[in-house]
Amino acid sequence: MAAGALPLALIQPLLAQAQTQAHAEVRYQQYELAQDLLEAQRQALLAFTKDALGEQPAQQIQDFLNTRQTALANPAQGFIWTLKVATCIS
Repeated sequence: MAAGALPLALIQPLLAQAQTQAHAEVRYQQYELAQDLLEAQRQALLAFTKDALGEQPAQQIQDFLNTRQTALANPAQGFIWTLKVATCIS
């Protein structure tokens, strides 16, 4: 009986690790899907803006979006950017 229980005891940690890995992979797939959807929306917005408002406003919006994308990739930089905008607005 003990010989049968030992392999089962060894399987539990492996199952827990597999479950953790599966959750991480699902979260990463969801992240990639969200990134793809956001990029598609960004491109649609820029195309609409260029058609409706012209090149200069579209470029300003693109610059803003690029800055925000950089800020999201580097949260500390995003905080500094937010402070600069808040200072300019005040």
